[in-house]
Amino acid sequence: MAAYLLMNNCKGLNEIDEQNYSINRGRIQQDQVDAFAATLTMCDMERAKFDVPKPCFHFTSISLMKTAELKKDLKFSSQEVNDCLQGLGKNAKHWATWLSYRDSALLFCRAARLSIERDETIALHRELMVIMKDFTRDLHLDLQNLKDKVSLHKDLIDSIFKKMNIDATDWRFKLNKIFGDVSQNINVHLTI
Repeated sequence: MAAYLLMNNCKGLNEIDEQNYSINRGRIQQDQVDAFAATLTMCDMERAKFDVPKPCFHFTSISLMKTAELKKDLKFSSQEVNDCLQGLGKNAKHWATWLSYRDSALLFCRAARLSIERDETIALHRELMVIMKDFTRDLHLDLQNLKDKVSLHKDLIDSIFKKMNIDATDWRFKLNKIFGDVSQNINVHLTI
């Protein structure tokens, strides 16, 4: 249960270590790390048959199992966490146990975060590969379409120029004939 609690909440933890732990204390994720450590501390106390401080009953294995059976979220409020920590702080051994588990939880979270980031990176690369594949396919289709249009227009322009050339040749022959006829008529009139 405690491991599930931690893994589920490590997703939001970024670069938490002993130096910045106190600075970022107000964040919910740190409360969940504290709750994880409290849960492990309760497991030790239950095993050793020590009295569990009343404010820490939410963190006992029985309470966690009931929450899991009800399919509720395994999250604790800042107040619940702080109340439990105050209860643990009344006994130096319990407090030392909690501190040890809290430090371990930070290490577990960093390891979990690396795994989560790796999975996110792999998912991102897969998505990028799909996007690049689709882009490449679409680009290839667009280029082929453009090539076909250029080829079609080239053929169309070639046929237009051929027709213009034929028409120009016909007009040249007609003009030559007209100029020839006019020239001949002028020569005939000049000789008269």
